[in-house]
Amino acid sequence: CVTPRTSYGSGSEACSGWVAVGPTLNLYKDTYLSGTTLYMAFTQAAAGTCFNLSDYSFNDVLSSLKLYTTGLGSTTLTLYGDANCSGSTITATVGGNGAGVLNTLSYNDQLSSFKVVY
Repeated sequence: CVTPRTSYGSGSEACSGWVAVGPTLNLYKDTYLSGTTLYMAFTQAAAGTCFNLSDYSFNDVLSSLKLYTTGLGSTTLTLYGDANCSGSTITATVGGNGAGVLNTLSYNDQLSSFKVVY
């Protein structure tokens, strides 16, 4: 719930229901899962959807990540060096009901897009 407020007064409280977003791919600007973070609720799109990191102001800055797959079974993440899921790739597969971590990426600060197949 939020209540709008300014120095001149306040409005009425407004509330909305909580909605689970499902498993996420957490992208970090720095190594060892630190720095600026982008949380992607990838299951809100169809499996295999291409996400361009430039759409999220995260192009060419990715250094580490954590993929949460709880409830999905085997999940494959492919990271691409170029936009629109093209160019050089890094692929990682995570077993069901777990989390995978990549702290050192071969293409550190050079990744531009990704897709997750679940």
